[in-house]
Amino acid sequence: LRADSSRGILARGKRHSMLGFFDVNVGHVGHVTVEGSFDSEAFATACTDDLMPVMSKFTQRFGMEQRSVVIMDNCGIHRNQQLLNLFHSRGF
Repeated sequence: LRADSSRGILARGKRHSMLGFFDVNVGHVGHVTVEGSFDSEAFATACTDDLMPVMSKFTQRFGMEQRSVVIMDNCGIHRNQQLLNLFHSRGF
């Protein structure tokens, strides 16, 4: 949804959602964008295919200790027990 308040025009288009990955010292280290909203499957795929590899490579590449933290709120797509177990098994 785009708005031009000077003309009172609203333009509707496709909605996109983005999941960003950040480091407290470096800033943006990656992201995933999907058309529409993330569902449980898209979120799990983004975490396993995009987030976890970046976290692992990032800490090794910059010589930092392995102490990655993933912060999620109580959104339904974050409550996938298999995904949470995978995070824990990889030390996150």
